Amino acid sequence: MSDEESSDGEEQINLEQIKYNSLIIEAYNSFQKRDLKQAIEYYNKALLDLEHYQDFDRIALVQANLAVIYFHSCQYKQSEQLLKKSLQTLEKVNQISEHRNALYVKIYANLCVVYIILNRYDEAQQSNEQAINIIINSQDKQKKDLLEELVYLYFRFISFKNMGDGQFDNLESKYQGATLACFYSSMALNRELCNDLVGAVNYHQKALKVWEQVNDQGFIIISLKHLIYLLQNLNESQNNIIQYQNMLNYYLQTDEFKGINPETLFKDFENKINCAKQVNIKKIFIQINIYYVYFKKKKKQITNSVKRLENGLNDQILNISSNSLLKQNNAEVLNDFGENFWKQALRLRLTSSIRYSQQIIQGKKLDQEQKQALQIGLDQMKQTIIMLKQEKHPLVEKQLINMPFTQQAVSNLKASISKLNKMILKFIFLDAFDKLQMNAVNKSRLSAVNRQQKKINNIIENAYKYTMVGDYLLKCNKTSNGRLQKFFKLAQDCTLRWTAREKNINNKSKVQFYHMQEVRGVVYGKVTDVMCKPYNKKLQSWLCFSLILKSRSLDFFCEPDQINKWLIALGSETKKFNPGSYALRPAQVYWRKMKLILYYYFVEPHLQKGKTFYHSFVKVIIAFGRNQYKLPIINNTK
Repeated sequence: MSDEESSDGEEQINLEQIKYNSLIIEAYNSFQKRDLKQAIEYYNKALLDLEHYQDFDRIALVQANLAVIYFHSCQYKQSEQLLKKSLQTLEKVNQISEHRNALYVKIYANLCVVYIILNRYDEAQQSNEQAINIIINSQDKQKKDLLEELVYLYFRFISFKNMGDGQFDNLESKYQGATLACFYSSMALNRELCNDLVGAVNYHQKALKVWEQVNDQGFIIISLKHLIYLLQNLNESQNNIIQYQNMLNYYLQTDEFKGINPETLFKDFENKINCAKQVNIKKIFIQINIYYVYFKKKKKQITNSVKRLENGLNDQILNISSNSLLKQNNAEVLNDFGENFWKQALRLRLTSSIRYSQQIIQGKKLDQEQKQALQIGLDQMKQTIIMLKQEKHPLVEKQLINMPFTQQAVSNLKASISKLNKMILKFIFLDAFDKLQMNAVNKSRLSAVNRQQKKINNIIENAYKYTMVGDYLLKCNKTSNGRLQKFFKLAQDCTLRWTAREKNINNKSKVQFYHMQEVRGVVYGKVTDVMCKPYNKKLQSWLCFSLILKSRSLDFFCEPDQINKWLIALGSETKKFNPGSYALRPAQVYWRKMKLILYYYFVEPHLQKGKTFYHSFVKVIIAFGRNQYKLPIINNTK
């Protein structure tokens, strides 16, 4: 293969990788938003892309993640099928690695939980044993990490009691041995870290009984220590605490633990519990790793293993406390030359200044004094660079850091690095950046739409408030000539009421009304037969509207400050009961009002004789422009 062909192949692989990564990111984001249907869709698309390659590890991982999402969407059968399919995919690879062991543990643990939901307890126990066997057969350095993953997966199954028919109340009839104890211990830690101390005590007591039956002294000691700690916090009677303390002392004196200092074994126990609650629940499960110290190890190895494990645990707790609880900054990372960031920024700025000064000296005509001054500055900057490499005194470094020149250099370097990173990322992940940019544009558009919708909602709400208070409108009669002024109100029971006097609006015997459900539409302008009668000729069309009923219409004439509110409120109320009815939205109301006003002043036949009527809206706009965008004054009476 030529170099050009190789480059094209690598570019194609990168594009496919970017597409796959974007699908996985979208699936993860959808899962975080609890949009499980969308997450399933993205994972299925990712699986289709992976089918073109023979990367069985990645295919199995995606299948396992998709199974977890099916589990959260309560599709347990699909979850079981995908987990089994993931196992079959892994079996196509004969090699054993740490990554595959972790994936096997994840699959079997999730299968165990699925079988619990499906009430298939024997298969659940078998899946748990398969996971434990994989952990046992793994390398010693990986065992504690795999156990932590197993218990964490069970812990994620937050409360077994909330998963249906309460089958966790009689576990003894469904599980036995270490499997039962493992569930009890997991739930005990769950309750303890969620500050449910009573529930934690109950689960620890149940776990202790089972650990005693299987004679696992490591977990017996851990359970006893937790029970003593919890009972002390609950202020229980001293008899129970003394009883558990005696049991703990007894097991610490056995041959397996003889010579081990209890203070080393449980150093800062309470601090570790509190730190785990405040920082990261997952960290507390590191204590369970002591289990492997006792598992198939010789007596001589126990003391050193416990001390080594405790030292590692103390270091992790110390890091958690310093980084998360005390909020201390991490040590600054040095570059390849052993420089701090501020030193690198200062050196680069000094180097740039030296180069610029040299160009000035060589390119411009300077007198002797100017050249000497520039040369002195050059020498000082060169000396400063040498000093930066050798200076170690903290006070001198502090003064250099606080110099405005240094602060500006640091800001410039950060800006350059940020710009360079963006260019590199944009070049490598161009498709992803385009997608992010489109998402940003869409969000901006959506934000504008939301703001506009909020304004519309405020207009509708104000219109409702006005019409529910009520006001006088001119009602145009259908059967007799003339118009009567009535008080109208949109009542709470969704009826449009009217009466001759405002004080009678709540008197059922003196009001007339229609339920808004009977309204078929709300029309704006002179549309109905009533509004087109000769005696209504002089009414301004942009102040008229009608409610269309099954066998008649209700026709109204409003004042200029009333028309918008009544049209918008009655239109919204009509749409609420009859979605298919004809009613104008607020924007349509304003648009039609503008057209009716222009037609009234430039088209309608009340104008002087001989006037040219512009029946085209475009011609009306032109006439409006010729009138210097002003409405003519018309003396009109009702």
